[in-house]
Parts: sequence; structure tokens; C-alpha cells
Amino acid sequence: MSTKTTFKRIALVAVAAMGFGVLTSVAPASAAVVAPTGITAGSVGPTRVGVATTVNFAIAHVAGTTSDTFTVAATLTAKPALSTGTVLLVGTGTTSGSTLTRLNRASAGLYANQTVTGASASATVSTGSAALSAGTNTTSYVSVTLTPDVAGDYQILLSTGNSSYTAGDKSAVISISTAGAPATATMTTMASQIATAGTYGSPIKVVLKDANGVVTKPNGTESINLTVTSGSATLGGVATVAIAGTSFASGAAITMIKDAVAEDTVVVTSSGGGTLASTTTLASTLAMTSSKTSATALATSAAWQQGTGVATTGFKLASTTSLIFPSTATSQSIGIKTLTPNGLTTDTTSTTLYTTVTITDTDGAIGNGAGTAYDVVISQAGIGATKTSALSVTATLGTTYQYQVSTTLGGIAGALVVTGATPAATTTGAISPAVVNSALLGVNTFISKTVDQFGSAIANASVVATVSAGRNSTKAAVNMLTDSSGYVSYTLTDSGTNGTSDTVTFTGATTVNASVNYGLATVKTATLTGGNTTAGVTSPTNTTYDITAGDGAEGGVQSFTVTVKDANGALLSGLPVTWSVSGTTAAITSNTKTGYTAAAGTNSAKVYAWVAGTYTVTATVGGIAATGTITFGQTGAGEERAISAKAAGPVVTATVVDRFGNPVPGVTVYATKTGVGYFGSGTTKTSGTTDTLGTVDFVITGGSADVKVSTLSYSATAGTCPSGQTGALKGNADCTADPADATAFTAAAAGTAVKAEVGVGVSFADAGVSSATASVTADTSAVDNAQAASDAAAEATDAANAATDAANAAAEAADAATAAAQDAADA
Repeated sequence: MSTKTTFKRIALVAVAAMGFGVLTSVAPASAAVVAPTGITAGSVGPTRVGVATTVNFAIAHVAGTTSDTFTVAATLTAKPALSTGTVLLVGTGTTSGSTLTRLNRASAGLYANQTVTGASASATVSTGSAALSAGTNTTSYVSVTLTPDVAGDYQILLSTGNSSYTAGDKSAVISISTAGAPATATMTTMASQIATAGTYGSPIKVVLKDANGVVTKPNGTESINLTVTSGSATLGGVATVAIAGTSFASGAAITMIKDAVAEDTVVVTSSGGGTLASTTTLASTLAMTSSKTSATALATSAAWQQGTGVATTGFKLASTTSLIFPSTATSQSIGIKTLTPNGLTTDTTSTTLYTTVTITDTDGAIGNGAGTAYDVVISQAGIGATKTSALSVTATLGTTYQYQVSTTLGGIAGALVVTGATPAATTTGAISPAVVNSALLGVNTFISKTVDQFGSAIANASVVATVSAGRNSTKAAVNMLTDSSGYVSYTLTDSGTNGTSDTVTFTGATTVNASVNYGLATVKTATLTGGNTTAGVTSPTNTTYDITAGDGAEGGVQSFTVTVKDANGALLSGLPVTWSVSGTTAAITSNTKTGYTAAAGTNSAKVYAWVAGTYTVTATVGGIAATGTITFGQTGAGEERAISAKAAGPVVTATVVDRFGNPVPGVTVYATKTGVGYFGSGTTKTSGTTDTLGTVDFVITGGSADVKVSTLSYSATAGTCPSGQTGALKGNADCTADPADATAFTAAAAGTAVKAEVGVGVSFADAGVSSATASVTADTSAVDNAQAASDAAAEATDAANAATDAANAAAEAADAATAAAQDAADA
């Protein structure tokens, strides 16, 4: 299943229907073709069968041009076997016909949206007539709409350069998985209190999840109803509001609660509408309090204070004031503060004062929709020079964003406009490593990070790598673009024959250098420390390091360090080191697989595993391999995922494992029985703790019985979760009373040379198993043997009696013969 993430509103796209199959845009013959430099796919919101889902793509290309064109192709590369689904290509702009006009987001604001139509299903992406700012990284926005017709996984490929993807084309892939019908609803407030004085109301956020805990949305026959069931307030003027699926495009819907009275408690209840009317699990409640009325004392001493960002000085709220925040920040704090040096009134009482502030989400960055306004309460305990009442606004930010804060305090009206600055690449960071001592014909990788004027990483910044003044000065320059984390990576392979050094130069916002020296250092010793090994010596007794099964296995990383010296015992720096680990169930993190020794002659790597066992870790440097071992396993309870049971004779063995199948020790297992057998001296319930093999035994005596083993105590109250993850839903890391609050495992993301992988093992996420049953059959062999012996003895007695009878008969016959003989003699 693909990752479900929050939809980022690059543009507001409205598509009425899906009209074509795979659509492409084709540049006219007269157009000047300029190759884009990269494509970035936006996030995907909840997706339902039969409901259109739009994915936004940002296409970066050369700045300062006015009429460049390029071809765009969208292809549905994967879909369920029974699907006949197609994709629809959508562009941003206002040009009619089949042209998608490229707009500069930094100056154009919001965009109208244009659906590609026409029998040829063709379109051109163009800058239009206006010149774009020279020296900036410009972007075109193109969207693709998919309406899934079958439940399952879909994949869309967007490429530029040809009418269908061709090797070398810039491209981006997005995966979409359908969610099920809403099963649970969660409501939260975006502010701590309901505003009692305001125009727009206070926002309530609603999130829906399906039976598997995946964020979802209603389809065309479903809705979610919110009703004020207690207190004096309305939902935008009505007591009940029905929210349709279109409001959940980004994964959450926002509705306003207003008309509250001071110091009241308001309860809002959710329920299903349409075909969801009978879904009882959608019922949830949200209780909120309303603020006191505003205090007039606040008016005479009010001023705005910027809590984070560039400036920290206060200013009186007497007119519209603009502030600029770093555009990469996600939360801004502003507030009201007294300024006694300016002669404003000071009130040092402890009375809590309240005022209502209006937030206008000008650019849609806060997630409430572009242009939407809502009311927020801020409070201050007394007035004084050091008193500040903070208001925090969390925004999802793109290259620009804007929101406005305004209020009227005792007749002093004013507004604070908060605007994001367009980031510019101002610094290309120092190259790492700065100095390398390499073997001849060595392969060395260099990394640098580009940041903006606020010190935050900037993507798609141009950096050129060159090699000069040395063995490899004939190498061609390499043009690079920074990744989403601001990094570029350049690999230099030595192929020169003259000289013993190189200078590597990165030219971007600034110019930075690194040096390479060839064949000047010879490694004599390399010793490893980590795991079971210290300074190259492995202990005869292994220490077990914990496997992380609570989330990604990479969370259980352990460090290894190699120390490198020459023949004289001197520490060697700048040498490339390559790391590896034995087996296929352990790994070195991607960003530490290769490295260089530092000034102390050392380099470190991080290793983790997801299957219990002992692994060999190897560091190779200068032709010398240093090895050590490490042992991984579960070391205690807490990450158990499933329990099983089996019977052998009178013994039932319970086995507890984590989601990777590793035994978990220290887990309490509870056993109950039905049948005539019992535990010990007539006991019907018992418990035990798993050993290092994850097992615990229970013995049944006195007859047959069915034994149930469980990670939930037999005395637990209703609603209690079993231990560890054994009560978790599929895909979730924990069990909660409200499934909507469950924590999903981190989505998998591959690592790079500069960033470690995350979410390793996320596919091992079947629903937890908290109980199992095994049957014991009473052993009757001793009774059977005793009966057989008794029968044999009886048969032996019968045989002896028969022999005695036969002997008596023979004696009687002999007597008769003797008597007859006597009679004959007498005669």
C-alpha cells in the first residue's frame, strides 16, 4: 500500500469529469523547446473509488525566459487488474484552448485552472508573454486527475520531453491507494477556546478514517453530520451541518462554530449521513468552552509583538503593519504585549484579559482555504511590560504564503499582515570532506548543502562541479541541482596519470573547494569498536542490542567506529572508508555506508537489524578490512505483536513475537481454561512470563481442557488494550480506545548519501493478535494398561481353574479304572 499523506494545495483544482485516456501535451512546431530541470510530485489526499483525485506536479525549468515550451505526458503505469481507469491532464493558467500557461507563483498569486480538452488531447506548457524574474528558479504547475474505478493501488507517471516517457526524460511518479468507507470520526479544535466576540467563528477540524485506520473521505452518497447538542452556539448559523467529501480533499474538513455566549460549554456530536447513517462508530463528541468577554483595560495598553522570525520589537496596533517570516517555517507566534516605555498604561493586576483576533488565510497556507477568515481568542494574565499573550499559527507553506491578523481594541483598529519571503539560494555550504587522502584510481564522493537567506535548505538550486589543478583537470564540468534537502553529491573517479592531487570546486550561490591527495598515505592498521568488539577484540560474551519494532527498524541503530593508523602509529585522516554487514536481515544506514576518516583517524557507521542474530560488521579502508560482531534481538516487553499457542501432551506453550517474528521476553501471558482439567491444584486461571525464546508453558492436570492464552489480563476492564502492539489495527503501531487516535507506522522512504532511510519494515504491519487457544486431551493410557493387566490375571486364574478341573477329572477317571480292575479280579 502506498503512503497516505496530507494533500498540499499547490493550486485549487476543479475538474468536472474525466474525459480521455492517457493525455499528453505536444509543443507546436514553431515553439522554442526548453528542457525542464526537474519534476516534483505533490502529496495525495484520501482517495475513494468513484471519486476524482487530483495530484499536483511542479515542473522546474530555466529562469528568465519568456516563450519556452515543452511537452508533458501523463501515464497510468499501474492499476488493479480489473480497472479500466484513465487519467486527465490539467494545467494552471487562464489561456483558452489547449495551452497550459506557466505562471510565476511568487508574483501571480492564486491561479485559475484549465482542463485540457479537444479531440487531439494535446497541450503546450508555455511561459506566456510576461518575462519571469531573471536569476530565480521558475516553476510550472500541471495536475493529473484520476478517478479510481476499482479498489486497489494505482501509479501515475508524469514526464516531460516526449509524448510518452522516453529514457532520459525528467519524470516523477506518484502512487495512490484507495481507502474504504469512513468508520471513525475525530473532531479537534484549531484554537483552545471558542470566540464569543467575532464575525466568522472558530474552526473545528474533522478527520475520518476507515476500518483499517487509513484517512479517508465520503463519496458522493455519503456525508458527515455535525450537530450542536449542548450549549448556546451554531455551526455557521445552523444547529446541524452536513459535510460532503469535497471538503476532505486534503484529509481534513474545517467547519466554523460561532454565536457562542460567554463562559459556556458547547458540545458538538458527529454522525453519518446518507448511506453512512447506520454507521454507529462515526459517533463522537467534542466539548469546548467559550471565552469571557473582552476586557476594555486591554485596549489602552495593547501593541503587537512578533514572537518568532526576523524582528522581536513590539509596535502599537494603530495601522496595518507587515512582517516577513522565513517561508520554510511552519509555525509563527505573534501576540499582544504592553510597551510601558512608550507611555502606554500599565495594569499589573492578575486578572486574565481576553480579546478576539481575526485570522485571514490569504493564500490557503493554514489549510482553511484561500481567503477564509476565522476568529481566535488570545488572553493575557494582567498587563505589564513583560506580559505577552501568544498566538501561534501553523501553516503549510510553499514558495510563498500569506495570512493576515487583525483586531479592534477599544477603538484602535489595525491589522498585521504576515508574508512569506521567496527563498533565494545565498550560500553553498562547505564541501564534505574538505580533504581526502586517496589511493590511486580511487573513487571519492563530495557533498554540499545550499541554504536560503534564512539558513533553511533550498531545493533545485544550481551547482556546478569542476576539477582543476591536478591529475583529473580534464574532467568535464558537471551541472547539478540540489535535492529536496538542499544537497548535491559529486563523485570523482581518479583516471589521471600525472600529478598527485586535485582541487574539486562547487560553484553555486558561493564557491567552495575541496582537495584530494593521491597515494600519499599507507594504512597499516584498522581497528573496530562497536557491538561485541572493542579496539578490534571481540568479547566471548555477547551483549544483545534491542531491535526496534515500535516503528522503523532503523530506530535501533548502533554505532561502529574504525580507527586508522600508518606503520608509525600515526592517525590517518581523509581516507575513504566502506562499510558492510553480513546477511540480508541487517543493514548499514545509507548515509554512513561510505565515509572518510576525520582528524582523529576515525570514521563511524550505524548498523541496525530486524531479525534476531549475530552479525559481522566490516570496515574497509586502504585495502585493510577491520571486522567486529554485534548481536540484535528483542530485550524486553513492549513491542510484542502476536501470540500463538500449541499443545504437547498436558503442556500448552504460548509464544510471543514482534511484528518481524522475533521472540519477545518479559511479556506477561494470562491463561484460562474450559473443561475438566485444571492448572496445578484445581486452579482455573494463571499467568506466566515469556523467557528469552518468547515462550511460557502452562500444564493441565486432571483431564482434558481448552486453554486460552492472552496478553490481556482476565481481570481487565472493558476497553482495556492488551500489551504492546497485540491490540493494534493493521498498519498501526499501537492500540487506543479510539482507533482514530492510533499511531500509524512511518511510511518507508529510501535513504541517500546524505539522509538515512526511514520506515524500514513498514510492510510488516498485520493486525496484532492478542489471544490464542490450544486443546489438551487427558492421557488415559495408565488406566487402560491397568485394565489389561487385570483382564490378563483373570484369564490366568480361569486357565488355572480349568487345569485343576482337568486334573480332578483325570484322578476320578483313574479311580474308576482302578475300581473296575478290582472288580474284574474279584470276579
